[in-house]
Amino acid sequence: MARLRRALEAEALAAGEPELDEVIERDIDAKVGARREEKSRVRDYVGIIDKLTSRIESLERTRRELLKPGAEGDDDADKEPIGKIVVEVVSARAAPDHDGTAG
Repeated sequence: MARLRRALEAEALAAGEPELDEVIERDIDAKVGARREEKSRVRDYVGIIDKLTSRIESLERTRRELLKPGAEGDDDADKEPIGKIVVEVVSARAAPDHDGTAG
């Protein structure tokens, strides 16, 4: 979800304008050519957002399938789901006094 939110924010900020994509620094003489070259491109935010929403949808579908009773690979598929767990608390008895003295 965070990636999707960031992609939507970046798309809004870019507003269809090219963004800086790559900077190339060269160690050459200025007479020969440019020492620094910047390349920009328009990012495909629609494709990025579609890919992220498809992934979220796939994960949600898998989650629903795993939460279903009797899901594939569930060895207890024929059993009813546990509705209540009962815990019995047993207090320990005092240890017997073997030598007859307290303490």
